[in-house]
Amino acid sequence: MSYDDPTPGATTTQIPTPTSSIPTFTPTPGVPTATPTQEGGLPTSTPVSTSKKIPLGGDSSIKADEVVGKIYVPTKWGGTLTVGSNVSLKLYYTDGSDLTSSLAEQILNEEIMPVAYGSFIEYTLSESVFKWFYVKADGEAMVDIWCYFGQVAEASKRPWNFYYWPTCGDHIHDGGNQWADTEAAPGDLQLSAYNSAIDMENHLGIVILAGIDGTIQTTPTPDDIFEPMINLTDLFYGMPGPLWVYDSYSPVTSARQTELANNEYSLAVWDGYCLGGAVASIMLNQPAPIPEMSEITQDGLEGLWAKLGSNFTINLREPDVNSIPVCIPHSGSDISDNRVGEVHFILEKFLMGEFEALLSNLRAEYSDPVGQESVWNHAIWKYEADYAETELNNEKIVEITNVIHANVDTYPSINNSEERVIQYVYIVEYDDNGEVDRNSQHNNWLEVSGQAYSALETLGCIQSVSWIDTQNPEVVESKVRTIDAAN
Repeated sequence: MSYDDPTPGATTTQIPTPTSSIPTFTPTPGVPTATPTQEGGLPTSTPVSTSKKIPLGGDSSIKADEVVGKIYVPTKWGGTLTVGSNVSLKLYYTDGSDLTSSLAEQILNEEIMPVAYGSFIEYTLSESVFKWFYVKADGEAMVDIWCYFGQVAEASKRPWNFYYWPTCGDHIHDGGNQWADTEAAPGDLQLSAYNSAIDMENHLGIVILAGIDGTIQTTPTPDDIFEPMINLTDLFYGMPGPLWVYDSYSPVTSARQTELANNEYSLAVWDGYCLGGAVASIMLNQPAPIPEMSEITQDGLEGLWAKLGSNFTINLREPDVNSIPVCIPHSGSDISDNRVGEVHFILEKFLMGEFEALLSNLRAEYSDPVGQESVWNHAIWKYEADYAETELNNEKIVEITNVIHANVDTYPSINNSEERVIQYVYIVEYDDNGEVDRNSQHNNWLEVSGQAYSALETLGCIQSVSWIDTQNPEVVESKVRTIDAAN
């Protein structure tokens, strides 16, 4: 076997060599190991081999002609191992076992084929290629070798962005003094009692909601603020809104009147259909109205699916995460620590391993009067994780900086390039099988930043859904599909 060393700085060469062709042997205890001989029976000149660990995310100095570097990758789910130095390197992998003295001698003598070589190596690990890798540096001098490991997991189908359809129309909210200064006119709903302190926890500062026609009749005082909805023609309950158009299409239904009579007017403005929108964005193509339904917009049709999907049965694959307490993670012990192993286990298993987008209540982007209990459902479609070893004597414990990418609820939802980005930093321990030990006492959620302030609450991979609106039997899957050209 032979290969040509690249010049420093050249592109990595990755060699698809079958590991079964690499010779190894295990010495018998108490029996002197035979030394390979040259012709004539004279022993070859082979230095005493030693090894030194290069910590993941770190570096080590080794004597190039005497020491083999070794790197431990703890996860079985694949990723990219990057190794570099100012001299040319050779990267080796057999079956993940720790380095033996005999294999170290074969590597130093260049008797076996590396899997990649170059002064800057980026080696892609397929699933179940993990544990120990070995590195040899060219030359005879002391050299510094560094390494990084990371994963980029991305769903095979990116969930589309959606508008989550707030469940009320125009409204008047507090102007900042947390006091209801405006009295509702006939036809509007006084949500916070007139001339009293605002119930911030339940009403988010809302003083007055629109009545059944979806339009505010009240004129606010200077201390309160009128807030119109984004577009009256696209109001879920307005005319001609999605429910009105839906009812007019054959067969004729009364979904809008059922909704107005039974459901939403006691709710605050932010209570919407983000669960149904997030589920639909994962399970369906982005809706597109049939040509003959020009009265309904794409956002309106998405609203129908979101409505249909917010009061139904969701079956999640095992395992899933639910009911993580509200928590701002930190380096010490907190209530999120015993759940973070589950979170990363699910991210790796389903998103990295199976390319499936995940449903999650990521909670609010910021802390507000009710932010701790706010439900913001999204679809996580990508993550980018960097690994770093944290324990000198336990290479299975790593700190992971993980950038999470999710879709957003935005109006209009035609721009699918927008995303919600959150960074989680946590420590997890892996087991010998390359999976996160979800019960390890070393697991520690360290930090949340970006477009979130708390740990997420739920995370799971959808197995199936039952598109049955238990609150409004007039909204049915079969009819929604007849006006949706994409589904």
